[in-house]
Amino acid sequence: MDKSVLREKMTMPNPDFCMKLMKNHSIGINSTAVYAHWHREMELLYIIEGSALFKCNDKSFIVNEKDLVVVNCNEIHFGQNLTEDFRYYCIILDPHILNSRLIDLCDSKYINPIIENRILFKNLIVNDESVQQCIESINDEYTNRQVGFELCIKASLYKLIVILMRRYINTVLTDNQVKYRTQNIDRFNRILKYIENNYTNALTLDHMSEQAHMSKYHFCRMFKKMTGHTVTHYINSIRIQEADNLLINSDLSISEIAYSVGFHDTSYFSRIYKNIKDTSPSNRRKNVIKE
Repeated sequence: MDKSVLREKMTMPNPDFCMKLMKNHSIGINSTAVYAHWHREMELLYIIEGSALFKCNDKSFIVNEKDLVVVNCNEIHFGQNLTEDFRYYCIILDPHILNSRLIDLCDSKYINPIIENRILFKNLIVNDESVQQCIESINDEYTNRQVGFELCIKASLYKLIVILMRRYINTVLTDNQVKYRTQNIDRFNRILKYIENNYTNALTLDHMSEQAHMSKYHFCRMFKKMTGHTVTHYINSIRIQEADNLLINSDLSISEIAYSVGFHDTSYFSRIYKNIKDTSPSNRRKNVIKE
């Protein structure tokens, strides 16, 4: 698959400076801007244009231009366009980048609790000018890469962390709460991994709920709470994403593509594809050929 739906293993441009910035553009109302995934790193998404519905673990919220989404370490997150065009900066950083070589008060009091998932920030920051200044400074330095840009980025990250600490702490977890949160994330991601590895096969609620050691009722509730989608819709979204990739990059017929991603009825495949992509598979392929 071309998109990860579980833990994303991050690669950094420079392993000695563990952060990266990407400028992303998602097109189409209701299209998926960010596929459901999680990672050990912290993620900051600064909205440049448009609106989207975001979900971090069980919290849903709408983001607009100049808002910032803060994805805490290990949080499952995804986003869906609410406008035709949705543009944003995506900053991924390993909080260890803020550690000193020698452990000092700043590390033990502020940075380590973030790394250990004890401090959780609010996921949505609405139109905060001081936050915007930090993000724009990071973007300028990362883009221009003049001498000392790493120092400037690190300084802006420290300033941003101070702002988050002072204004946007959501909760501070106890040892038991950290352990419970980690167990829930691990259990849920075993299910996402199972779906990723088996989406071309028939997937039943019975088997998936057994994998999660839950009743079907509680499994469906948890799945909807964590991803914002029903199990069926989520599986179909993964299948359609892979089908879209094959429509663009292969010579397989539409019926062959449908069967290869787990659909056993071409008409049903076309209907689901249109519901998710707002166009038919045949039109999608025609448009690719024209391009």
